[in-house]
Amino acid sequence: MGETVKVNEIDIWWEDFGDPKNPSVVFIMGAYTNSQAWPMSLINLLVRNNFHVVRFDNRDSGKSTWFGKRNFFENLIKFIPNFIVKLFIRYVVQSNYKKSRNLNNVKSPYDLKDMAIDTLALLKYLKIEKAHLVGASMGGLIAQTIALDNPEKVRSLTLMITSPGIRDKKLSQPDPKFLEGMIDSALLMIKNNQKEAMLKTFKSSLGSRFSYNDEEIEKMFNIISAHGTNTYAFHSKAIEKTPSYLGRLKSIKAPTLIINGSEDPLIPLDHAKALAKGIINSQLFIMEGVGHELPEDLMEDITNKMIKNFNR
Repeated sequence: MGETVKVNEIDIWWEDFGDPKNPSVVFIMGAYTNSQAWPMSLINLLVRNNFHVVRFDNRDSGKSTWFGKRNFFENLIKFIPNFIVKLFIRYVVQSNYKKSRNLNNVKSPYDLKDMAIDTLALLKYLKIEKAHLVGASMGGLIAQTIALDNPEKVRSLTLMITSPGIRDKKLSQPDPKFLEGMIDSALLMIKNNQKEAMLKTFKSSLGSRFSYNDEEIEKMFNIISAHGTNTYAFHSKAIEKTPSYLGRLKSIKAPTLIINGSEDPLIPLDHAKALAKGIINSQLFIMEGVGHELPEDLMEDITNKMIKNFNR
């Protein structure tokens, strides 16, 4: 299933579900994961309701073109004692959220506009004139980029667990406990324990409402990992390199559904409320007790709200 196509001078892997003659829903995934993270239950529910669903691997993930790779410093640092490395990682992570950055100084081979162009190029290849865009986390920022710069391509927006600007100083920073989880995850990654690193990050992102056993989590991550996970992607840098959209949200006219967990430790609830306040034609669905996750138990409710937004 799925195929790779050359668009925007890179390879993008994609697959689709349902009848291409039906209205198209395009899923855009978040940072450091791939298209396989989209729940099949969500896809199947949309197909049963006569929608055509497309999911693809963003650049630097899955089976699409990778830019990031392990560098010399990371190969060297794995020999340094853990407590020293952890202190260094903590300093880098905390300083990234404290200081204001000159976007021109952020070193990355691409930004979110480049990733938006990837998406548009794929739509052109698939002969999709206009789509319902569904973006999760970083994918929500990419969807906003398209809605702002190419509104004629957007039927509707569904913005899940995302923000108009993750590092915008007017909005809350991640929960310190989550940042500690990120620090532990980065240490595991440097020590070549990528799977444990991903599991650590996922567990740090959960809310209190739903529980997940280790077997469930491991099964999900095995599927994602088998498809290709690039832990050295430039996704965070691409986000840093892109300015906040907080002041531009009023320009988005597409019907928009905003979905966020009340306990999201990475993108706190005020980010979703800022989106809802800024996008006039929007509705906000708060998942009580939920973190940076899309719980299976809420999938039918999420799907129903998405379809209502599609039909507005």
